Amino acid sequence: MSSDQKPLEYPRLNFSDEIDERVSSVLVERSFARVRFESGLSRTIYFAINDYYQPRDLPFFVRVGDTFQKKVDNDSVIIIRNDKAFVFVLDKQIKCCK
Repeated sequence: MSSDQKPLEYPRLNFSDEIDERVSSVLVERSFARVRFESGLSRTIYFAINDYYQPRDLPFFVRVGDTFQKKVDNDSVIIIRNDKAFVFVLDKQIKCCK
């Protein structure tokens, strides 16, 4: 990065965000992901787990090319991949039955 470029900002994905876009880049760091969308919007995704999927953590699950959907004032995130929908809930774990 040259000295005249500003680093990209990735605010935390929150309850009030509304997103319905394709993912253009994903950078996973420790237990979170910095995600950029085709419009240039960017967000940091933290805890959201669904035990029914592999990988089960949303920051590790989301990929370039996925459609990422989140409605305003809603904690659910839907990832569309290969015509299938995958549901996560921000700051929650969806546990698999045992």
